[in-house]
Amino acid sequence: MKNKHFHLIFGSIILTITVASCFWLVSTPVEPTLAEEKSVPHPVSVVQINSSAHTASVIAYGQVAPYRKTDIVSAVSGRLVQRSDVFDKGMLVAKGELLATVEDVAYRSALSMQQKEVADANLAFLQEERRALQAKKDWKRMGNSKTPASSLVLHKPQLDAAQARVYAAKASLAKSRNDLKNTRIVAPYDAAVISRKVAIGSFVSEGTVIGTLYGTGQLDVQIPLTEAQYNLLPLRGISHSAVWKEIPVELTSVTTPDQQWKGRLVAVDLQISQATRQRIAIVRISSPLTSNTPLLPGTFIKAEISGISLDNVFAIPESSLTQNGNLWFVDTANTLQKIKADIKFRKQGTIYARLPFAQQNNVSMNVVLKPLSTYLPGTAVAPVTAEVAYE
Repeated sequence: MKNKHFHLIFGSIILTITVASCFWLVSTPVEPTLAEEKSVPHPVSVVQINSSAHTASVIAYGQVAPYRKTDIVSAVSGRLVQRSDVFDKGMLVAKGELLATVEDVAYRSALSMQQKEVADANLAFLQEERRALQAKKDWKRMGNSKTPASSLVLHKPQLDAAQARVYAAKASLAKSRNDLKNTRIVAPYDAAVISRKVAIGSFVSEGTVIGTLYGTGQLDVQIPLTEAQYNLLPLRGISHSAVWKEIPVELTSVTTPDQQWKGRLVAVDLQISQATRQRIAIVRISSPLTSNTPLLPGTFIKAEISGISLDNVFAIPESSLTQNGNLWFVDTANTLQKIKADIKFRKQGTIYARLPFAQQNNVSMNVVLKPLSTYLPGTAVAPVTAEVAYE
């Protein structure tokens, strides 16, 4: 019985202590300890750029086309009796080389007839000339000192008609000779055969296209230039001049960059396209098939023209430029600032631009290599210099 009372008293004491402890914990306020947070600047990769003089580079693209392309037509009518083996698609022909022959029997006959006509006309003229001379003598022998009323007396109209017949006969003879010559169809210049449209036995009429050639001596590339690109060319303000042909152009295949050729700028259109607001520059390549890598019409190429020298220009990695054409840089207080770039030209992953605050060479600044869209001007950063390979 005593043990039972002891356990009840002991349990009541424990319960009382527990309730008192809970009440004390709830009623006693706890003062939290706050750790002081320190602001750590965000690290950014930067590259130092300097303003200096740079030679502008004008880069544009175009497709190679023949400087000369000719549809070969027959100047006479007749049956084709001969075709050269070189007159076939993909073959090279030299200037004056025979391509095909039209049957010439009728033209030889016509030539002979015209030769006879010339001989007869010459004979008639000589006879009329003698009559005119005799008529003049007879007129003087009759004691007439004045010119006769009619020129027929001295046979002048008759002589003029005979002379005209000689001229007409000689002209017909020249045409017959030319027709006979044209029965032999030859290449007008060194060329490559693009197509052949006739075979031996075909009948061709005057004006019939028998094939197409393009000249192998020169090829052209028409490249579009914006007004800004044109202003970078070294001949701005110079009108018609052979100096155009002295501007070298480096050409590179778009599909095979290791294939390169050299050309020269020969002309720029004196008009601006209403559709594209661009001007067309003509680049000419000489002897394109004799180089180590033949250049063929239809090749899509990149043309690079060396332009004028520009001062106060920065060479900037292209990754530093935002979509809006802005640059982020770190100022002397290590805060971010934004500036608009005046881009002059681009080359091999590098943009060349002028910046508003740099009005002379040898001005340096640290630009952010890969800016984020979340940047805000004035944000404190920790610049980290990056190793970047660019021009």
